[in-house]
Amino acid sequence: MQKTIVVAVAGLILLAGLPRISGAEEPVQAERFARYYLPWGYETPRGEWQPESTVPKDPQDVTKMIIWEVSRYWNADAPTPQQRLAQDKLIAACYAAARKNEWFRFEKGYDSGYRKIFDDKTHFGNESYALDNDVLNPERPEFLMYYNSPLGKRLVGFMFLVDDPTGEGAQIAGPETIWHYHIWPEPFCLAGGLLIIGRPNNQGVCERGTLSHRSPEMLHVWLIDHPDGPFATKMEIDTLLLPELLERRLEKQGY
Repeated sequence: MQKTIVVAVAGLILLAGLPRISGAEEPVQAERFARYYLPWGYETPRGEWQPESTVPKDPQDVTKMIIWEVSRYWNADAPTPQQRLAQDKLIAACYAAARKNEWFRFEKGYDSGYRKIFDDKTHFGNESYALDNDVLNPERPEFLMYYNSPLGKRLVGFMFLVDDPTGEGAQIAGPETIWHYHIWPEPFCLAGGLLIIGRPNNQGVCERGTLSHRSPEMLHVWLIDHPDGPFATKMEIDTLLLPELLERRLEKQGY
């Protein structure tokens, strides 16, 4: 919660009618902006940035879900030098943690407590880390993302959660670190309001956890050269491209 408060304090200055700016400046918005992202081949993959207050609170009328990306730096061209340094440090720390804990091997991730979450084939969550109130800690990522490849399951990135169901993710790299959350047409049961653990029973009640149509905010840190950047929201990677990205990482990182 303390991290969330710090981020909120940084947004107390309102700069109305901001022009498009360069990375040399650091815009501070009293309100965040949001845009929708529709995965799985919808005709309109992304919407325009709009004030977050205009985002519908109820489930949207789609077959699967809508992802909402959120940012206080929606009109910034690039990170500041300080933000770029923070970005590089975070990515390097994630690589270091993956090497130290041997998470590049799926078996080691499993031994560390990462399990496939409900109805998801790539995100493996650690419930203890999800509920520990520790945010953006590369030694305790809430999720490891393992994708199937011709050589078996391979680690492609981390996913971090905030520590509060409606908390705000810290944009340490400014416009590069765009967090996102999910709105589902049908609710899930979430442990601590954070980690999906199942569906409600026939009476609409969770045997464990709380019922919600909304996920907490999350951030990907990719450990491959994702075409959309190191913090890309997009989870789908072409099956023909993935082996090339893994081979490129092997040449550059040794994993």
